[in-house]
Amino acid sequence: MKAITFNLLAWVMLPIMDGIAKYLSSDLPVLQITWARYFFTVFFTFPIMFFFLKKIWFGLKSLNCNF
Repeated sequence: MKAITFNLLAWVMLPIMDGIAKYLSSDLPVLQITWARYFFTVFFTFPIMFFFLKKIWFGLKSLNCNF
C-alpha cells in the first residue's frame, strides 16, 4: 500500500514542479531552475532514503548477515 501511495504522490508532484518551473522561467535562467530542482530533490530524498536504508541495515544485522 505504501508503494501505491508514493507512486500517486510522485504523479501529483511532477505537474506541480513543472508548473512552478515554467512560472519561474520568466524571471530566472533555465540552468538555475534546473539546478534548484535537482538540488531540492536530493535534499528531500536523501533523509527518506537513509531512514528506510537504516531500517533495512539493522534488520540484516539482526539476522547476522555479513555484508
